[in-house]
Formats: sequence, C-alpha cells, structure tokens
Amino acid sequence: MTTHNRTAIQTKFRSISYDQLAKDVAAAGRFLAATIGADVQRVLVGSSIHPYVGWVLRIALLAGRYHQVQATLKMPAQQNAVTISGVEQASDPKNLTFTLANINDWRSDETPLPVQDIFNSLENVSEPLITIYTSGSTGRPKGVVYSGSVLFKRLLAQATTFPSREGDIAFNQMGPDTAGGLAIALRILQSGTTLLVNHVDAFGAGDEQDRALIQQSTVLMTSTGFWANKIKSQTRWLNKENRRVFLGGSRVYAGLVNYLRTYVANEVNVIYGSTEVGLVAGMNAEGILSQPASVGKIIEGVEIKIVKESKEVGCDVLGAVTIRSPWSALGYEDSPDDTDFQDGWFMSGDLGMVDQEGYLFIEGRSGDLLNYGGTKFLASDVETQLVALEGITDAFVTVLRSTAQESLVLMLVANTEISDLEAAVRPHLPNNAPAKIMLVDAIPRNEMGKIGRQALTLELENQV
Repeated sequence: MTTHNRTAIQTKFRSISYDQLAKDVAAAGRFLAATIGADVQRVLVGSSIHPYVGWVLRIALLAGRYHQVQATLKMPAQQNAVTISGVEQASDPKNLTFTLANINDWRSDETPLPVQDIFNSLENVSEPLITIYTSGSTGRPKGVVYSGSVLFKRLLAQATTFPSREGDIAFNQMGPDTAGGLAIALRILQSGTTLLVNHVDAFGAGDEQDRALIQQSTVLMTSTGFWANKIKSQTRWLNKENRRVFLGGSRVYAGLVNYLRTYVANEVNVIYGSTEVGLVAGMNAEGILSQPASVGKIIEGVEIKIVKESKEVGCDVLGAVTIRSPWSALGYEDSPDDTDFQDGWFMSGDLGMVDQEGYLFIEGRSGDLLNYGGTKFLASDVETQLVALEGITDAFVTVLRSTAQESLVLMLVANTEISDLEAAVRPHLPNNAPAKIMLVDAIPRNEMGKIGRQALTLELENQV
C-alpha cells in the first residue's frame, strides 16, 4: 500500500491519516508481541475506552504474524473487565490494558504495518482466528468463530454488492466488537475511505451529536432501531443529495424507507445478514421502489430455505428462514453441538418468506410470535402499528404469564398528552384486547438498536 495523508479515521477531536494509522497499528503489533508472548493461544479483547484504540488493536490482531493467536471480542454489556485478558496461558495469567499511551510508548521509526496488506493475508487462513459474540437480543450471547478466509470472503461480498466510492466518509453505528462493525470498518479502511468514530456508543448518543456526525458523512451504516425517535420528530439532515444509507439489523418497514428517502439520503440500500452467516440479501433504491418492505434479493452464492413444521415450503408462505452461505462462520465457540448449524445450513431464528420474484421478507424473530387468549400474533407487527400512531415514538409488546391469568403488556414511549391512550392502541391489539400500559422514557436496546425481548419479558414478569 502506498501510504498517504488522506484521513482514515475522524474522531471528535482529531483526524488520523492512513500514514498515522499504519504507524499506530505497527505500534500495537509491537505491544502485542512483547506482552502476549509465544505461550498464549488466545486473547480476550473487551471494549476500549477510546474507540480509535479499539480499531487499532483489532487490526493489529488480524495482522499476519498474529494468525496463531485467536482473539475473542465481547461487547461492553458482556464484559466489564480490562481491555485485554490473556486466557489459556501456560504461565501466570496476565491482566493487560491498551491505551493511547501504549501506542505512543511502542511507536518507533520502523516501517509501518501496511493496513491494506492485512486483508490480503487473511485469504488463506482456514483455522479459527477470531470469535465475535452476538448481541444477545434473543437469548444469551453466543461466540461465533471465524477463520481469516471467512472474513476475507465477507469483505469481497460486501465490496461487490455495495461498492465504496472515492471520497466516502462513513458514519458506522456499529462498534468494533460486532461482526458488522468490524467488517464494515475493515472494508472502509481497505477502500481508502474515511471512518467516523464517535467517542460514545453511537446508538446512545443524543440527537444533536448524531446530527453533527451524520452531517459530515456521505455514507450511513445504521440499524432500523437507530431511527426510532428521529422518524417521529421528522428530523431533517442537510446535503441529502450526497448521501447513501445502508439499513439493516432488524425488520425494515416501508415508512422508515420513505422517511430516509425524503429527509436523509437520495440513495437507500437495505441489507440483511447475521453474525453467523454474514451478508445474505440486499437491494438498492430501484428494488426498494417495488418492494419497500423487503430486505432485498438473495446475494449470489447464498441459498435460503423457508421451513414450516419441519418441511420446506414454497413462495409467499411464512416460515423459519434457513440459510447456507459461502462465508458462513465455523460455528459457535461455546456450543460445539449447537443445533443452529445443521449440515451446512444455519437456522437463523427469523420468520420470513420469499415472494415469486425472489424478494426476501423478514417478518420478525421466532420469539416475536406470541399467543394471547388463543390468538397468535407477531409482536413486531403490533409494535410497527403502534409506532405509526401520532404521539408514540417507540413500543414493546409482550405477554406475561407469571400469574394465574395471562396479561398483555405494552411498554410505550409516548406523549402523555394523548387523551385516551388505551382507546388509541386497542384497535391494533389482538382481538382488541385490553392491555397494561407502561409509559417509559426509553425502551432498552442494544447497540444494534434491538430489544432483548426474552430478557425484558423476564424482567417484567419478575416485577409483577
């Protein structure tokens, strides 16, 4: 790679060029070589206090000379330990931290580690290289194991399906501890574009901080949950004609796509995938015009089966989405016998269908299918209808069975001036059922904007 002074990473307080990034990655590599030691087979990498440090450390761990070390990435909610903890060591355990000061301490005049060369070196690494934990929104987080070649194939798939453009400045909601966040950042750095890094979790940032970052960007990598409050306030952004949005992470609904195309960007791209199987489906603005509620057409090389009652079904039938992908992960680190992976197929846990034209529709998670009073319904369907109502900005629907009689519960972020909230929401509930309404300031979501449905339901049951 020919190094240059173009900005690689932009934080709130400073710009880091590709030259500087290459030097900092080399400094992190020297730190790792000196501190980990040859007797350590695995390292556990937690969240860094400074996000730039997190990116530098992860890039260094993916460098060719560390292929014999497997890294495990966990998000803040899953680990409150120090930045790096050596595990499975032959000698005494070590507790290490890596900070901006460490970069300065290990910086030298030696040749920088070429950032782009790292990606090419991954192609032939077939052994386990890195483990990234899922968000845990549908249960306990699971460690998904990748080889270098899996990461390499995923980068190629992303670059082919949605190519970067020269001069792109990308706002990436997802952090380096997520599969999507890591892959997006690697792709951005590989293509020579600029990555915007917030000092706090981008999903938790206030609207004004989001606005300041987004106004600098030409590309937005965000989840549907990221826009939950902005869409209701009709937030508008400047320079719409120069901006693209990549939208994923959970079910996409037509109202959100229309909002983004009206106020945020002239080009909206919908993507669908998972930590386990990577990019699965996607579409650009042309596809969105014809199928705005779809997550797109299946990416070349990926196969999908819709299964209902243990049998594969045809088009336009709702069932379990099962995926076979050429860039599927090796499996789960902590569950080697997990039935989610069967004969090369991954049981995604999503409910969906494929139409006659080959468009994939995701209707929710299997845990979204609730039963109240003998009526089955998708919680995500009800939540989408509720959020569309005037004065309601977010919603969570569940059924509690901790008492002798089941109860339908609505957790809402809503305007308290609504005269009769129950009368407003009841027509959207199964069989017009009465519900217990809880007004809250915010519904807890993870950094992907997803609600931990099982955990939140259990918490509510414990409160009853």
